[in-house]
Amino acid sequence: MSVGPTIVVLHEHAGVLELIEGILRDRGTRALGTLDAFEVAEIVRRVKVDLLVMSPAYNGVASDLRALQTDLSIVVLDDEPVWLEEIADAVVAALPSRRECS
Repeated sequence: MSVGPTIVVLHEHAGVLELIEGILRDRGTRALGTLDAFEVAEIVRRVKVDLLVMSPAYNGVASDLRALQTDLSIVVLDDEPVWLEEIADAVVAALPSRRECS
């Protein structure tokens, strides 16, 4: 079984985080989620991350994380409510390789 792209999700609401993680896993990605910016920094130090998805509340840490992985792609979610499928579609489309996850 091959593992899809690694996507890290950083969100301040546990319920939203779990929903996003679940739908990304359903799309064939290796989704890792956390509520903690320090934990994301540890993940980025140790694992090649294909994409970081985060809520605007954490926007201030983006430059620090890019210093750890200079080619790190980041998607900042809107504060506006959207459908989870729309989030998943946008995240998969933002993957650097643009490969389709099934």
